[in-house]
Amino acid sequence: LIYILKNHRKAMSDEDLDESVRQLELTSVNYSKLLEDVLTWSRLQLNKVPVTHQDLLLKEIVDEIAELYADQLQQKKLWLHNQIEAGVVLHSDKGMLQVVIRNLISNSIKFTREGGDIWISYREENDCHLIDVKDSGIGMSDAILRTLFTNSTISMAGTGNELGTGLGLSICKEFLSKDFGNLSVESKEGKGSVFTVSIPSPETRRRLQKDKKKNQV
Repeated sequence: LIYILKNHRKAMSDEDLDESVRQLELTSVNYSKLLEDVLTWSRLQLNKVPVTHQDLLLKEIVDEIAELYADQLQQKKLWLHNQIEAGVVLHSDKGMLQVVIRNLISNSIKFTREGGDIWISYREENDCHLIDVKDSGIGMSDAILRTLFTNSTISMAGTGNELGTGLGLSICKEFLSKDFGNLSVESKEGKGSVFTVSIPSPETRRRLQKDKKKNQV
């Protein structure tokens, strides 16, 4: 594409130029995401990702991330519903939470057909904070679900031929495990998916940290 634009742009129509620029933008975004995922994964393997807790307004974080994907949502005519109430506070690592929610929203956009919906909600259960990212997308088969959180996951093209790295979900799960959290999924082909992020309450986290130290001793 760069070669064509460099040598033949004068012979191209405005429509062809616009399409070439769009393809270049898509490719650069994909490579940027690949680099980001690989670097994050590498840092996780080397235990170079510190976890720092602070009080976070969950609705605001989701709104900020949704704004990053406003163009993609508009292009695919998708509706993102942030159902989290204002004032919900999570005591967690901001960077970790942003990486996880960003990956889950990105995946929902990728695998939801034009005109679909994405819902993000919050609940509490068994001393854990739970964030659900649900979509009306194409769902997944049992075979795909079995490899979903492993580094052997094969990235599939989205409903708009979007590409991915295959690392995002395993990074999210590993990231959360460093804070005693978890990532799970329920999905059926043709019926969408629900990814659930589980983050322990401060009291539960302290108890788990003590148990971990005892086991290490």
